[in-house]
Amino acid sequence: MALLSIFSALPFLLIALAAGASTAGPDPFVGSFSGDRLRVEIALDPHPQRPGYIGNLYFGGRYFPFTATRGADHLLGKFQRGEDAFDFAATLAGSTLTFETGGTIYRLTRLPPTRPAYAATSGIGETPTSRPTAATTAPATRPTTRMELKPVAVNDAMMDCEAASLRVPDGWKCRLDVVWRQNPYDPAVIAGSVSEPNGPTRLSIFPRESFIDGVSVHDVAGGIYMGSEVRAPVASPADYVRRIILPRFRTDAANPRFLAETDLPELARDELPKFQHVPGVQVKASRVRVVYSLNTSLVEEEFVCTIGTVPLSGGVVAWGAECSSYRAAKGELDARLPKLRSIESSLRLNLPWYAGVLEVSRRMQQDVPASTTDIARLSQYISQRSSAIGDVARHSYERRERVLAKCNGDLDAAIGGAR
Repeated sequence: MALLSIFSALPFLLIALAAGASTAGPDPFVGSFSGDRLRVEIALDPHPQRPGYIGNLYFGGRYFPFTATRGADHLLGKFQRGEDAFDFAATLAGSTLTFETGGTIYRLTRLPPTRPAYAATSGIGETPTSRPTAATTAPATRPTTRMELKPVAVNDAMMDCEAASLRVPDGWKCRLDVVWRQNPYDPAVIAGSVSEPNGPTRLSIFPRESFIDGVSVHDVAGGIYMGSEVRAPVASPADYVRRIILPRFRTDAANPRFLAETDLPELARDELPKFQHVPGVQVKASRVRVVYSLNTSLVEEEFVCTIGTVPLSGGVVAWGAECSSYRAAKGELDARLPKLRSIESSLRLNLPWYAGVLEVSRRMQQDVPASTTDIARLSQYISQRSSAIGDVARHSYERRERVLAKCNGDLDAAIGGAR
């Protein structure tokens, strides 16, 4: 059965880049440079067995991760764009970085130093922003409206380990959990919400769902077949929000009214690699904005929803949906979107956990249909998993980063980016 690739939906993976200084003084190439519509963030690679540099290029609202090594007075490296890699060279003269790739030369100026940047080597994450430092700004003049993001762990009780981490504003409530289910192709998802302590502002990550239609005349809507819910495909992402999300997750929403649906064709295109290569696969992605009453107050919520449909043999159709949303008081949502995107895109899966769930998925697929009906088998597979991280799991993890890099770049461009 060809369904959504495992763990295809969660934006994630912030890595703290080391900006370190040696006893010989700070490295002149480390820092931030900007100009000619290009921004470059350069840091020393923190891995002891990979001497050199890592960082990101920011161009056209998108991230492009890179690695580089240093010559006598220059850097040579490669940056990633989807599945492809491109060479570049950079030289430094004073505060000017000359960056050359593909015959194009960019001249960039060093930006003032900030706190260590947090960036995603996959191209996904919180866009580094300039922050006042203690050396340049007295505490009394620090902005009081800025919310500092602090790390929070998401633990998996079934595996008894940390599944993921993310960064949230101090004082906000994080209610993200690992949800296990008897689906051999996607047995575990991270879902829940992050919300401000007093007010309606909230980021929600809904459980990724898989459905199947046309399997048997004896199966009715709402039943389970091979770990997937039996249900006919919906017409659009807005229809999914109307028929699935609101009735299941927004029972407290009174008088919901759909304001707009905006197609996201670039996101839909870049979601395609999450599916197996099956002829006829279709992917739709949209932003869907809804207004409703919540405890007598009006709120707006924008859902970003992707639906993939895969035709199988015998008239059977498999389809899946993933959805997250951003909510705030009516009239305030647009201003809150970048902050909520920053929180969402900081979600980082733990590689050992990811590898463990892949192993559980593989065991379940070898034991279908028993693994979809006997809950004891799921617990058994979880307890018997290996702690080793094989090449297959690592390559899957890295491929997932590359795909999500493109998808998150598309989404950040559509809503103005995370900042």
